[in-house]
Amino acid sequence: MKNIILLFLTLFVIREVEAQSDTHFIKNTLSKIQNCKTIRHNSLQKWGNIGDKNDYTPNSGVVVFKINLADTIIKSNYYLSGRNITDIYEGSRLLRLDSKELTFEEEKIEYTNDEQSNVKSKMLYTGSIMDIYNILLSTTNKKFQKKILTKDSVFNNIKVKSISIIYSDTIIDGHRAFYQKEIIVDKSTNLPLYFASTSVSVYGTQIISCQLSDFRFNAVSDMQMFKSIKIPPKYKAYQNQPISETRKLVVNQQSPKLDLPLVQGGRTSIEQNNGKIILLEFSGVHCGFCLVAVKDIIKIRNKYKSNSLEILSVYSDESHEKLKKYIDRYKINYPILFNDSKEKDKILSEFGVSGIPHFVIIGKDGTIKWNEVGYSPDLYNKLCSEIERQMN
Repeated sequence: MKNIILLFLTLFVIREVEAQSDTHFIKNTLSKIQNCKTIRHNSLQKWGNIGDKNDYTPNSGVVVFKINLADTIIKSNYYLSGRNITDIYEGSRLLRLDSKELTFEEEKIEYTNDEQSNVKSKMLYTGSIMDIYNILLSTTNKKFQKKILTKDSVFNNIKVKSISIIYSDTIIDGHRAFYQKEIIVDKSTNLPLYFASTSVSVYGTQIISCQLSDFRFNAVSDMQMFKSIKIPPKYKAYQNQPISETRKLVVNQQSPKLDLPLVQGGRTSIEQNNGKIILLEFSGVHCGFCLVAVKDIIKIRNKYKSNSLEILSVYSDESHEKLKKYIDRYKINYPILFNDSKEKDKILSEFGVSGIPHFVIIGKDGTIKWNEVGYSPDLYNKLCSEIERQMN
């Protein structure tokens, strides 16, 4: 009995020592960043679509941070440059330069705690050294209750510490719901080499990964760069097309016109479906909540097989091939419309689409009966209630 107690005490002491060692390692990594004036590194990102972890959208570029610990959210000014776009955050101003179109967008902003997980400038910030800094910093808070797993490993022939933060791991309706962020840090330099965010749900797996390389610290040229940021003379202010001004749909107004090709073949229009109730949705392949809504719409299609209901879902800015894969992957049983016309912005604006998913119910008389943007847990019940009201 004494041997068993001694064994448990030994294991407890070992775990405590390891936990303290890991905490010390994380603090050293944070200190490495805190003691810098500027940090520059290359970033290679891969964004995997929900449902297909091998279907990646790559993004790469240069990331420069001017450390500003007084900034309670971002803790830096930043300069992110990839492809044709450069995003610059100067503490109170976000500037976006487009070298292809020779345009700029300028916005005064102030990040708040509510926006911490949704930084407006996502490009190259996710998985950057400052994003990793903020994630690790949160783990040092005594109120941080997420599960943290660490292990020593080897990454690209380098001895590393792998830090996994599990935000959720549970079963919902018989399906696993899992969300984790993994950070791989070089043990000898305390520099992050790799970041991955993994989300698993009934709809599949979404992975965002980022490799960090070619670090440069406290370079005079980087400090000077933040002092000399200006809008290039040839650049003009970005302006939306006049037709893209978003209108607000009004209940009982006549529905705007809509005539688009079907991904499944042929064309359809609202006029063609006069006399039917129409559930019209505006959606997108890369929108997580849109994908959640797909399940509800499939259930609605199966519930109301009557010819009196038509479901039309409009997708913009996607290739025909990708939409066909999307339909097959999720067994979508209602028409998908391909909005790639020259007037696609006009169509979106006429239906008041400012975000997706966006739902519109059109009555048998061709007038708007219901209009709502965004997904909610009770979406299915709300749509069914309004559809049945129009059927009666």
